[in-house]
Amino acid sequence: MMCDTNFEKWVARLYLSKLDQSSSRGIDFSINLVSLRNILRAKKCYWTGISLTRPKLDGKGNALGGNHRRASDITVDRIDSSLPYIKGNVVACSNYANSLKSVFEDPGNEYTAQHFIKMADKMRRLGAF
Repeated sequence: MMCDTNFEKWVARLYLSKLDQSSSRGIDFSINLVSLRNILRAKKCYWTGISLTRPKLDGKGNALGGNHRRASDITVDRIDSSLPYIKGNVVACSNYANSLKSVFEDPGNEYTAQHFIKMADKMRRLGAF
């Protein structure tokens, strides 16, 4: 677990990154730094309920990507992706849940949440879990 100083650096870097990303995509970002910090203190994923982990950091407080990124690492997501980053529409979730949600929300993707539910149901009936 990262110490408070590293957590604060990471939150600040993520905040600036989200501001830049949102601006370049034309999405309003009205969450302030304190609100983002509070969201990122969540222990459980909004979508799945799994325990969240904080990302591994380099020496400068940057989150490591690639093989260092875990499915359970915390990130932020908009509940309704058609709305901006505003209070009440931003939650903490796992990296994996955020990625999976984006697949379902992609209008160019033929896979929907219903396909995933059907697959999970078949796997459960076959004893896969």
